[in-house]
Amino acid sequence: MAYFETRRRVSRALARYTTAGAAAVALTGGATAAIYVDAKLTELKPEERVAIANPQPVQLLTEFQTSGATNAKATKYAAPIIAEEVKNSGFASAVGDAPLPNGARLSIVINDTPNKNNKGNGFAAGFTFGLAGVVAGDDYETTATYTPPGGAPIVKVEHYRIIFKFGNKELPPDIIKVKGITEASKLMIHLTVTHTLNAIAGDPGFGHGAAPAQPVPAPTPAAS
Repeated sequence: MAYFETRRRVSRALARYTTAGAAAVALTGGATAAIYVDAKLTELKPEERVAIANPQPVQLLTEFQTSGATNAKATKYAAPIIAEEVKNSGFASAVGDAPLPNGARLSIVINDTPNKNNKGNGFAAGFTFGLAGVVAGDDYETTATYTPPGGAPIVKVEHYRIIFKFGNKELPPDIIKVKGITEASKLMIHLTVTHTLNAIAGDPGFGHGAAPAQPVPAPTPAAS
C-alpha cells in the first residue's frame, strides 16, 4: 500500500540517520509522494521571544515515540538535533544528560501518531496506483516539561503535521512543500521545540529573570 510504504521510508530515514532516499517516495505504479508540512506553526518573531537574563544549566532528557511507544532508533536520531535546538535557543547556559545538584531538568518527548484516516487513504492510493490521489499525514505532539530548582514542573505542548500527497488531490490550506521527509522532520523538531521552550520561559514559574523581549526603539534624530 502506498501509505505504508511511505511510513517505512520515513522510519528508515529516522533510524539510519540519513537523508538519502527520503526526498522521493516510490508508489505502486511509479507515482511519487510529495512531502508537505503544516504552516500554522511559524518561526518566532523577535518581539515574541522571551529574553532569559540568567540562563542556568539543565539536564536534558529526550524521547521519540511512535503511537505512544518508545522508538529507540528514532530517539537516537532526534536526540542530538533536540539538544542543539535547546543550546541555540538560549534557554540554558549548558545542556547535558547527567543529573544536576540543583535538580533542574528538561524533558522533551515527541510522539508521532499516524492520522486515523491513513489506513483507508493508503489502500485507495495503492489500489488505484495513485491516480485517484490521496492526502495522508502524521500528527506530531511535542511535550516539553521543565522542572526548575525547587519548583513545580512546567509543561508546554505543541502540535505539528507532516503531510504526504499521492497523485492528483486538492491540498488543504496552510501547508507548504518541502524537499523531503528529512527536512520535514528537522523543521518539525525545530519549530515545536523552540515554541515550547519559549512558552516555558514565559511561564511565571520559570524564573531566571525571564521577561518578554522588548523591541529596540529607533534612535531619536539629533536636533538641528
